[in-house]
Amino acid sequence: MVGYCDYLQYIVGYCEYLQYIVGYCDLLQYIVGYCDLLQYIVGYCDFIQYIVGYCDLLQNIVGYCEYLQYIVGYCEYLQYIVGYCEYLQYIVGYCEYLQHMVGYCDLLQYIVGYCDFIQYIVGYCDFIQLGRYYCYFYSNSRVAVIFAWKHGIIL
Repeated sequence: MVGYCDYLQYIVGYCEYLQYIVGYCDLLQYIVGYCDLLQYIVGYCDFIQYIVGYCDLLQNIVGYCEYLQYIVGYCEYLQYIVGYCEYLQYIVGYCEYLQHMVGYCDLLQYIVGYCDFIQYIVGYCDFIQLGRYYCYFYSNSRVAVIFAWKHGIIL
């Protein structure tokens, strides 16, 4: 497509040259009108009319060239869009990678939730151990007090 657009740009350059010729042809058309008044140069005017017909053809070509210029502009726009699409494809690839990572993260969140639950249980177990140590201390203290009281030891 880019090679085609380059070719169209070359044609557009040629068309700008043809537009210059068309301006010259407008002058020739004025001369043709003048030739109606100067019928003794009819042979010359017939030649000029032939040139004017050729100029009409050139004007048609110039119109086509303006259309080609429009197509070239459209091609440049398409090249811009293609570049943008390649960027979007890169982003889509990145997003697919992120979706894979999100699945991995969901698994990690599940594991973290499970770990939070285990930490809650461990905290409860720590609390139970603290209670056990308190009971152990209380029972040992009670035994020590009873022992001291029976043996007359003052604490």
